[in-house]
Amino acid sequence: MLLPRTFSRSLSYSSSIAAMTFPPARGAFLTSASPRHPKNHPMRSSAQTMATSTSTSLRALPEWIVDAATNHPVASIGSIAGLVALLALLQYRGAIRKRLKLMREESWLFGAGVTMERIPTDEWRKDKTLITNSGLFANMALLELNPDFQQQATAEGWSLMTLGDYLSSLRPKQLPKKFSTDAIPKIIQREIEAGLGAALLKVLGPNLGIALLPAVGTGAIQKRAQALASSAAVKWFFDQGGEGEETSAAISASQDKGGIPLGFLTLLAGANLNAKFNSRAEPNKDIQQQQSANVSNFNLTAMEKMTAGEVVKGPSFVDPADTLVPQDNFCLEADFDRVIRRMESKLGAHPEHQKGHVASPEHQVALEVASKQAVQHNKDQTSTYDPEDTSMAAPVPINSRLFPDLHMGWGNAKCTHTKREVLKMRLISLLLNRLGANYQKMASGSKGGLYTVQMTPNGPKMTKPSELVQALMDSGHKIEVVPTSRLTTFGLALCVKEPNGQWTNVPLGVFLESGFEDEHGNASPAMMPHSGLDMYITGPLAGSRADGTPSTLRIQHFIGIEGFCGWKSHESPQVPFNEAVEQGARLTGSDAVRASRLAALYANALNGLATDLHLPFGGYGVTSVCNDSAAVVQHCLYGHNTIYPMTSIGKFAQRTMRYVQHFRQRLEDQQGLSSKDEEIQDLSALVYAMKQLPNDINSAPSNAESAARRMLRTIQPRLPFMLNVDSKQVMEAIITEEYAGKANHGDAQLREHVREKK
Repeated sequence: MLLPRTFSRSLSYSSSIAAMTFPPARGAFLTSASPRHPKNHPMRSSAQTMATSTSTSLRALPEWIVDAATNHPVASIGSIAGLVALLALLQYRGAIRKRLKLMREESWLFGAGVTMERIPTDEWRKDKTLITNSGLFANMALLELNPDFQQQATAEGWSLMTLGDYLSSLRPKQLPKKFSTDAIPKIIQREIEAGLGAALLKVLGPNLGIALLPAVGTGAIQKRAQALASSAAVKWFFDQGGEGEETSAAISASQDKGGIPLGFLTLLAGANLNAKFNSRAEPNKDIQQQQSANVSNFNLTAMEKMTAGEVVKGPSFVDPADTLVPQDNFCLEADFDRVIRRMESKLGAHPEHQKGHVASPEHQVALEVASKQAVQHNKDQTSTYDPEDTSMAAPVPINSRLFPDLHMGWGNAKCTHTKREVLKMRLISLLLNRLGANYQKMASGSKGGLYTVQMTPNGPKMTKPSELVQALMDSGHKIEVVPTSRLTTFGLALCVKEPNGQWTNVPLGVFLESGFEDEHGNASPAMMPHSGLDMYITGPLAGSRADGTPSTLRIQHFIGIEGFCGWKSHESPQVPFNEAVEQGARLTGSDAVRASRLAALYANALNGLATDLHLPFGGYGVTSVCNDSAAVVQHCLYGHNTIYPMTSIGKFAQRTMRYVQHFRQRLEDQQGLSSKDEEIQDLSALVYAMKQLPNDINSAPSNAESAARRMLRTIQPRLPFMLNVDSKQVMEAIITEEYAGKANHGDAQLREHVREKK
């Protein structure tokens, strides 16, 4: 997957551009020559080297073509001669300047009017040589699909293609139909690839950069961290390698470009500095602008967000200007359906929110980054609210001229829940969050001011999430709880619209370097998952769909980029390449009640600490991320953790643990609780769980077996990507190696250790 868009900055230009040179023999992208030769380091400017490499390609072109393009660059673009000449001229200008600029969408190359076209999917699927021999991104493995999985998905009616296949199917529209891109000098091919790659990174980069690196800081620290991630991702993506040569930067045996050679230690290196220097700073302006627009409660502290109950883009139940939820007490019998109907009326008055489901805040950001014009077009259209609608948000074209038919979105995939079900899930999450925030008030000695929920107008007032869950079960609801993981793309989804109007999905995934290898040196890529504690609810509140099918609501507890830890609605697209992985047996009865209590207490710790320390993004990425927050509660419920990776920064993991200890003491002092009370017991269990969790930032040998087992439990079961296959093989080999080592040497080592002690 492609990471943030920031490229290495040229000292000669104010905008963010990449320094790029092309060696005579290999034409390696983003390096002046092989990185194995220090004299040709990519940061070393050499006009002579660039002029030589450029002139080598220019000699392949007739002089009249160069002259024609020089005098009439735009007019000559209509023919292949003009195209080649214009590109050659650009190379010549770059050589004179000492440094070459990466061709961006607004630059000379694409500003001249170059348009790309796509070899139809039906054609290259019959004859793969049409794209493998095209010259552009030729033979690039980029998020390659597992053939077995693709065959299964096709049999189920899905049309899938890889991102590498899509890029390979592109060619300049000005080329004659029978003209092969191979006839263009390699340097020109690389220039086209550079422009396309830059344009694609421009679309995909900002969203991934914001979602993946929120904790590394604001201002200069964040920019440096993003530049580091971007530099590694871009150089690896375009590294051509030698003839038949494997690249040492690869993180998997398949050499798939979708696996970025960045480890957790490198990626999160700036988080500690950020917390030290920028804890009271405002978020990065770009991030704030993209996330705060029309987002209720965005600028509240983490604890205030939990108390409010939800942070969403668009109409909210707790919009300060028009709140729909009673401020002090909520009666399920009297208020639940009334509030849902009012929200549906509110949504019906906002057509821009009726284009289908947006699965996450990050997905909304991605759609807006992809095409502001398309989003505005959707806003201008009228639509009728349909409570039974399960369609995902309409795909948005990325750039029709450079990336024909490529859209941001899920194609014709359906959502797991209807719009009305999503509203119910949001409202239940809000109530659980508000009840959970009461613990902070209790720990402060508050005797009143607690938020309450009643089942009926004359029923008892509940002040804790566990009381509400128990009351729901007592009133005929079925509640199940289980930690789950799935592949995350931070809201990004791609699809291609075919000539017949059907959609082909382009599965995406974020794969980083785990640091683990088998005994043969094969590396294991680490799939980035999203994990949380899922709660399934059926019964009277959930109701049924129009066709009579009982509704199953699903909410999830985790710390998110919204800036707080709590419950949120958990709807998702139904696609075969991203299925939920349940990390244990579903819990019911008293175990489900306890799960809601543990979640609330842990959320108070994370949100309370983030508020006290003024941590950016509610501590997301510093105290915890979604996987860590799910793993802590999982350990309390099951006695073990099966989620990978664990990436909490050690310093802040310790502070979180101590916050839980102090919070426990405050509840004992202010509420007269003791070790016999369930809250005190669960807070102690949380402290113990945090001490037991491994840390995967550093791939130590002592953690290899644990990491292997957890990675295998978290991986997508159908292994959609070849990177999944690579990872599974290496992790299984590591476990086998560990077993063999214990069998052959374990007892002997233990006896030797005992003998030394004596």
